[in-house]
Order: sequence, then C-alpha cells, then structure tokens
Amino acid sequence: MSNPCIDPTQAEHRLVLTYDPQDPVVCLTVRNKLLQLSPAAAERIDRVLHQGRIILKKRADPAADQRIITLWEGTGAQCCFESISDVPQKTFDPSITVRNIDPPPPVQDQLVEMVCPRCRRSQAAASECRFCGVIVQKAKDRPAPPPPAKVLASRAEERQCLAPPKRTTFLSRSLMVFKRAVKWLENSPDKKTQMVQWYKNIANALTNLGVAGLIALALEIGLLYLLHGLWFVYTATPVGQHFLSLPDAQTAGFQYVAQLDLIMMALKSTLSVLATGLIIGTAGQLLHIVRYFHAPLNFLARWLFWCLPLAGASGWLIHREDPNISLLIAWIIAVVPAMVLLNRTLALIQTIVPEISTMINTIRRTSISLPSIAELWNNIRYQMMSYFSTREKP
Repeated sequence: MSNPCIDPTQAEHRLVLTYDPQDPVVCLTVRNKLLQLSPAAAERIDRVLHQGRIILKKRADPAADQRIITLWEGTGAQCCFESISDVPQKTFDPSITVRNIDPPPPVQDQLVEMVCPRCRRSQAAASECRFCGVIVQKAKDRPAPPPPAKVLASRAEERQCLAPPKRTTFLSRSLMVFKRAVKWLENSPDKKTQMVQWYKNIANALTNLGVAGLIALALEIGLLYLLHGLWFVYTATPVGQHFLSLPDAQTAGFQYVAQLDLIMMALKSTLSVLATGLIIGTAGQLLHIVRYFHAPLNFLARWLFWCLPLAGASGWLIHREDPNISLLIAWIIAVVPAMVLLNRTLALIQTIVPEISTMINTIRRTSISLPSIAELWNNIRYQMMSYFSTREKP
C-alpha cells in the first residue's frame, strides 16, 4: 500500500478495514475477500495482512461507498469511514536518509497452509488453488494415475540393486532342485511314467515291509510268551531250582527278562532289527554286496550270511540299551524278527538306493567335463612314473 501521509489534495474521508491479526480464521476470511475484490494484488495483500488495519480507499464518499461496508458484514472485520482530520500529520525531514526496510514476515506462517494437489505450491488453506484454480477436494478424491511401466521397471531394478543379497538355505536349495525336477518331468513324458512306476514300487515295498513287520512283531510276542511259560515250567523242576541257585550271570539275565513287559520287549527288538537291517542293506546296496551275495544264494546261505549277523547287530543294540540283558539272550530274541524282515528290508533298499556304479555313470553322463575313472588312474600313473624316472637320473 502507499504511504498514509496526507497532502492537501486528499479527500475528507477514507475507508479503513480493521480486524484482529492474531485470529487466523478472520485473517484468512479477509484475505480471500480481498482477493475476490483485487485478484492481481495478492503479494501486496500478504505483505500488509499482519498489520490488522488496511486502507481500502483513500478518497471515499460516505454516500456512494456504503455498499463496501455492507460487503464486509459477517466476516469478523470492521469496515468504516475515517476522517482525515483525525489522523495526525507526518512531516518529512530531508536530513533523514530513506532506506529499504525489509517487509515484515507474511502472515502465512500464522495461517493454516495447504499444498495444492496439482501444482504442489504451498499456500493458505482454501477451497480452490489461487495459482492453478483447481478445486482441492475434487483433486484429492481423484485417484492418482499409475506410474509408467518404465518408471516401475527402474524402481524394481533400483530396489533389487539396493536390497541385501538373499541367504540361500538348505531348504530353499532343496525346493529349487525339486521344482526343477518337476519341470523336467513335465517336459519329458517317458521320464514321468518311469517316475510314477518308481513311486508305485516304493509304495509296494513299504507295504510289504509293514506287513512283514506286523508278522514279525506277532511272532516275537508269541515266542517270548512261549519262552516265558517254558521258563516257569523249567524253574519248577528240581533241575531248574538247581540252575537258579547257581551264581551265574546268565541265570540273573534269564530272571531279569522274565520280569519284563514282553510286549514292549518284542516291540523294541522288532524296531532294532528294522533299523539295523536298513543300515546294513544300504551299505550292501551301495557296495554291490546285495547283488552278488544275496540274490544268487539259497535260503540257508542267506540265513548264515545275512540273518545271523543282522540278529547279532540287533542284539548288540538291545544289550547297549539295557545292559542287564546279556548278548546271548538279546541275540536269541532278535533271531525271529531278523528272519522275517531281512528280505523285505533289502527289497525296499534295492528300490530306493542305487548302486555306487550307477551313481558314477549318471554323474558322468550329466557332467561332460568329468573324466572317467580309467582316465584319472592313467593320469595318476603317468605322473608317478614321471616323478620316479626323474629321481633315478643322476
């Protein structure tokens, strides 16, 4: 606004607007009203809005400008005519140098501000943006357009570059290998048919082993109860009484077994034979022992070569779990489950576990750069001959 100093040519009255500059609502209402009256004077309005007093018209006519006072009713501001003679006159001193004084801070810091959703300019809160004219509420309710595909791709690449490297665990690698195997089976129908047939063979072998395990458990329970009855009949005789009077470890072992729960004892012996058979069968299958020392043999040879060692190993497990049971008694207890479970256990192992030569040939077929065993042996022999030949030279 211009300097309020009065010269003789001014009118008798001027139109003055007064309000409370500390009230942000009133200041915002006054600012919007002034912008409606003079849209081009936004910067000047912001510069003088904090004063609380604005001269709207220097030369006002009380009769003609009464409509302006009516316009400001209900805004919280007071608009009235002011006599120029009531305002003290200011004189100009030529000795004072006029300097450029920085304008006071705008009142926008005291008002409620907003950011236009379209042009992103900061301004006082209003229903419309005073820069681009957009309706604020409609612009906020309107959904934002999706970013372009290039921007999304660049952001994804940036996140991938900034993200820390993922730690691969054994489970994740196993799942990846399983997915590749499933994809490979889907692309080759013949392999898929072979895999399905392999699953069926494993299911049949497991079923047969389960049935054999139940039969072995039933026979073991029957055998233990039979031995338990014979033991009581034997101890009732004079010979049995004399045997019980002997200070022998076997006597104490038989008496200890006779006091145990026979069903739990049969279950433990059957499980011990099953676990031992799986371990021995896996080792024999890998080392070609099952092919050459089980399939060609008859029943008696199999019983001597496989059943007795399997019962001995299972008896050792039973004795290790309960030292009060001697090795001889444990071996006698494990003979019947070993005879029943031996063939079914080896059949399951032959279905699941390949021989070591099959594994090596498969690796050679899948790995082109892997040399054969003969090539490795020839290379080692050549290196040894070269080494010893150089040492023999003087």
